[in-house]
Amino acid sequence: MEKLIEDFNLTFQLKNESLPIHLEEKNVVKVIHDTLEKMKLLPESENKRFAIESSHNKILFNMDERYLKRAVENLIANCIKHNPPGTKIKVILYQDVLHDNEIQIIIEDDGIGMDEETVECLFDRYFRGTSASSNNSGTGLGMAIAQQIIKAHGGNIDIYSQPGIGTRFKITFPSPPSKYNNVN
Repeated sequence: MEKLIEDFNLTFQLKNESLPIHLEEKNVVKVIHDTLEKMKLLPESENKRFAIESSHNKILFNMDERYLKRAVENLIANCIKHNPPGTKIKVILYQDVLHDNEIQIIIEDDGIGMDEETVECLFDRYFRGTSASSNNSGTGLGMAIAQQIIKAHGGNIDIYSQPGIGTRFKITFPSPPSKYNNVN
């Protein structure tokens, strides 16, 4: 019940843009690595395979670590919860030098995938997938919360999924502002 109330409160604050985000420059590679290690310890993760790749050991990003971790946890939890044993969940991080150093975090799995209708509704509050083979427990707020946190950090999230192939969440954050960009 406490988790449900916390989720309702968080989604309300995000919807009304009243979440107190405290940005601090952190190494996003370390934050995501630590988050994945925590998720691997969940009982539901026992029969899943995990991997992480990064183009750099250190990618600095202005973030509210607590909330960015929450968004990534929600996305990884979705991959864990709605896929069969043996599913591989992979997180890829890179800073794209060809696109103004934008930061990308990709979370993908080789699981059951989603149909087009599910993909279209995934970030709607209270939406819970319709697949009879998946675990439909939960509030239906996790994906909406993840999307709202990413947007609160100036980012964007896209979903690519096909039934029988798997799912890919692509999070893109604009390049960190340079200390020298403030010259008019």
